[in-house]
Amino acid sequence: MPAVSATAGAADGMDDRVRRDGLCMAGFSGCILAVSAVVRNTAWLPSACLFRNLTGLPCPLCGATRAFVCMGHGDLAGAVAHHAAAPLLFGLTACLFALGAAQAGTGRPLLARVWGRVRRVAVPSLTGVIVAAWIANLVR
Repeated sequence: MPAVSATAGAADGMDDRVRRDGLCMAGFSGCILAVSAVVRNTAWLPSACLFRNLTGLPCPLCGATRAFVCMGHGDLAGAVAHHAAAPLLFGLTACLFALGAAQAGTGRPLLARVWGRVRRVAVPSLTGVIVAAWIANLVR
């Protein structure tokens, strides 16, 4: 029986965890993209937004579900009408799917590497875009 070093076993465990994390991200974001493409009409959806139900005002992401359905069918104008940040958020979801699938396939920690490089710019930028979209939604 060949001897296995302790570091090889640890590397295998790390590789499995990295692959599993990538598979989870690909699965989660892939489900969002798939449902967006399959659902045709969101008019039947009840309002599940606690913020809107309590205050009567739209929350920062109100309209995002309907906007994602529009994006899933290639309706950019409809998506922007529901939520101005939807094209960006949909694109980010597609990127997360691609990175997660690549990570699951290669075993390389791609999600962590990309996050480490973009987080200082991505978080404030994305927050600003969502706040600007929310203000536009409140003005309507």
